[in-house]
Amino acid sequence: MDVMIVDDCEKMRRMLSALLKNQLPELKNIYESAYVSEAIAKYIKFKPDWVLMDIRMEPLNGLTATKAILDLNPHAKIMIVTAYDDPEYREEAKRLNVAAYVLKDNLNDVVAILKGVF
Repeated sequence: MDVMIVDDCEKMRRMLSALLKNQLPELKNIYESAYVSEAIAKYIKFKPDWVLMDIRMEPLNGLTATKAILDLNPHAKIMIVTAYDDPEYREEAKRLNVAAYVLKDNLNDVVAILKGVF
C-alpha cells in the first residue's frame, strides 16, 4: 500500500508517517506534500492507494485538492484528516464522496480505516 499525506504542518506529517510505518507492515511508500499544487503533482506521478488530506492549507485548501484529484481519478481513496469538525466542511467532503472524515484527535481511526477495520 502507498499513502500520501497532505498537510502544511511538518510535525503532523511526521507524526502520521511514524504512526503508519509502525502500525501498517504492508505499507510500501509514504509520500508527503505541504502544498495543494505539490499534492496534485505527486498524486499524478505516484498514484498512491490512499491520500490523507488536511483541509486548512494555503493558498488552496484540501477540499480543492480533493476535488482536483477526484476529477483526475473518480475512484481515488481520499481520507480527510483535520482538526476541524465543521458541518460545512463535512458536508462538502460528503458531496465530494471522500472515503472518510477523521479528526486529528482520533488518528488511530486513520490506521483502522486503512486496515479496513473501521
